[in-house]
Amino acid sequence: MSFVRMGTDGSRVYIYDDIDRGPTCCFCAFAKVIRQRTDEELAALWLPAGADPEHWRDVREPDFATRDLDAMLAHVAAHRAAGHVVPAWVDGHLREGWTA
Repeated sequence: MSFVRMGTDGSRVYIYDDIDRGPTCCFCAFAKVIRQRTDEELAALWLPAGADPEHWRDVREPDFATRDLDAMLAHVAAHRAAGHVVPAWVDGHLREGWTA
């Protein structure tokens, strides 16, 4: 189940409920780059036709995941504070659908 998808009402976040990790901010803009893939690693990746491999050069730390509703709401607030679009209804949707 997703709480919000990228692009919905202009959203720049995608939060879904991962069965193993709990609610997760997927492709989180706050995830730091931990290294860059080599040319050989890029060549070995399966990418859709026409995809620019340079968009996959960065290896990032794991996405933000938590089973704590308050922590996720704070994370969403941090996105907003950073200027990332997160629709106002997301907070209520998180509260209503939270089962972690």
